[in-house]
Amino acid sequence: MRRTYQLNVRVAIFLVLVLLCSAFLVPSSATAKSSTTIQLWIGNASMSVNGVQKPIDSQGTKPVVSSSRTLLPIRAVIEAFGGSVDWESSTSKITVKLGNNSLELWIGKPQASLNGTTKAIDAANPAVVPVIMNGRTMLPIRFVAESLGINVQYDDVTSMITLQEPQPSQLTVYCNLLLGDIYVDGERTASVQGSFGRTIKGLLPGTHTVKITESGYADWSKQVSIEAGKTTTLYAYLALGADNGAPSRNEVITPDSAASYGSLTVYSNMLNSNIYVGGEPGGTTQGSLGRTIKGLLPGTYTVKITESGYKDWTEQVTISAGQTAAIDAKLVQK
Repeated sequence: MRRTYQLNVRVAIFLVLVLLCSAFLVPSSATAKSSTTIQLWIGNASMSVNGVQKPIDSQGTKPVVSSSRTLLPIRAVIEAFGGSVDWESSTSKITVKLGNNSLELWIGKPQASLNGTTKAIDAANPAVVPVIMNGRTMLPIRFVAESLGINVQYDDVTSMITLQEPQPSQLTVYCNLLLGDIYVDGERTASVQGSFGRTIKGLLPGTHTVKITESGYADWSKQVSIEAGKTTTLYAYLALGADNGAPSRNEVITPDSAASYGSLTVYSNMLNSNIYVGGEPGGTTQGSLGRTIKGLLPGTYTVKITESGYKDWTEQVTISAGQTAAIDAKLVQK
């Protein structure tokens, strides 16, 4: 009875410590700030930022319509959302950054580069290009805003443009460990909660690197794509030891990945032996009880199980969406 009481006390203390640690986590720079709404009007030199009127710039520049598209000086708008704008005079290049996204445009050029990928500013109207008017750089607002994940609405009656930050997006991380730190783009963001999952809210749209660390286990990392208003679901399995001996699978997990996930259950004659699926850790074996590895994208993988003093066991397995494959691994001594 006394032993049961002591165990309950220890569990309660552990849960309190977890909650306290969570409360004092430092927010990641990948996390969006409080919501911002900006309103502008064609032919009006002022803008409204969360209801507060401000000049667009000190020169009294106004949004204009050119080639049936709205152009305006973008700096004040992007900075109000927490981004930045840089100008390179030698190449006439404008670089607009917001969160993890970087958009490059050139004066007079109908193409732009978003995170290194070339895209047309307006495929239906190649006349839509960045221009310089009265000494001010004017950019197509809808293209720039939507490329950076900002929502755009236009009211024909009032000629009002409304820009709003992306809807909240989030990342849910499931892990084979109850203890461990989650890092997003190098900053500690949360702690894992095992199979209960840890949800990180308010991440900015873009590609982020997620890393999970825990003493006695090899670091685990994966790239994830965050989209406005959507949830990206990630499954992480850490391997025992300082080095997992193989690189992670070359894949980026997106919000759409969860719909195609399959699973793999590994039965074995070993306990706590490292499992690798396609070169990536899949946790440890649980003998005849089986270890189920979730969150696998469809495809064919080489499964390997390693244990000191035993020969490596390998087998290929095909994972299908919404289904669970199973294998039975029998390791033999060297």
